[in-house]
Amino acid sequence: EKVVRLIEEMRPANPNMKAYALLNKMDSRGTDNAEAKTFLLESDTITLLETTLGHRKSFANAASKGLSVVELKPTDKTAIAEMEALFAILTAVREK
Repeated sequence: EKVVRLIEEMRPANPNMKAYALLNKMDSRGTDNAEAKTFLLESDTITLLETTLGHRKSFANAASKGLSVVELKPTDKTAIAEMEALFAILTAVREK
């Protein structure tokens, strides 16, 4: 809610500003993901990106080595697919 207020406060300075959200470090259990998703889908201020990033050890392992999860060995095919999906969406958003 604080972020929504900040975005709305900045809109007069930049009427064309677009705000996007990504559900990151999603837990495989619990209701937090659904609650966050519902809040964002109901927002007129923030657009929820269609992809998500799960809470995966490979993201932390890659970051600790200064690598992208795509560069990490051994590979985590699910994490790589999540990053590739995010890249595709961000590229499409930028081209709009």
